Amino acid sequence: MEEPCKNKDEVKKEGGGWGARMLPPWRVNQIAYIASKELIDGNCASEEFDYKLMLAGKGIKLMSFSSFSPDRLAELRKVSCGLWEEGMCLIWTDDATGTQCRMIVYNDGRSPEEVQQIIFHEYGHIVLRHTQQSQHGEIEAYIFGAVAALCIAIFKGLAAMGIECRTDRMVQAIKRQLLPEEVHDEDA
Repeated sequence: MEEPCKNKDEVKKEGGGWGARMLPPWRVNQIAYIASKELIDGNCASEEFDYKLMLAGKGIKLMSFSSFSPDRLAELRKVSCGLWEEGMCLIWTDDATGTQCRMIVYNDGRSPEEVQQIIFHEYGHIVLRHTQQSQHGEIEAYIFGAVAALCIAIFKGLAAMGIECRTDRMVQAIKRQLLPEEVHDEDA
């Protein structure tokens, strides 16, 4: 169960960091597998891969901070009780259609690599189905984002060397390395 959202001042009073908050190794492995599978399923091994297009194809709208007026951005920050000020993940139900809408808002004043990390951190909240702000949720999203960025870097490096990857084998190899034996049979 996730801990309820604490405001930034409460976190600072408690020491400001995640120090005493750690995830068990099995959970880190699960997140690494989920992130790598998301990217592999999104065809990150292809030369044409564009993570922003991948997310748009999943119905996630990406909006930069600069696309909002300062007042509107301040309103969004109030709605998001996030402890991280580089991005926000917003999920709501459209009253007219009843469909779930998802948007990632990110700080476009950062380098392209940092923007990618911010976006995948927020995407991690969506994929991992975080429903409220929590310290464990932030750690999980950070791990998701880091693994996603690493997958993209690895596949770009392999492609630059002319090495073709069989993504189905990659998923199975990652699963064997990261998940306990009893989990392997679920997706077989």
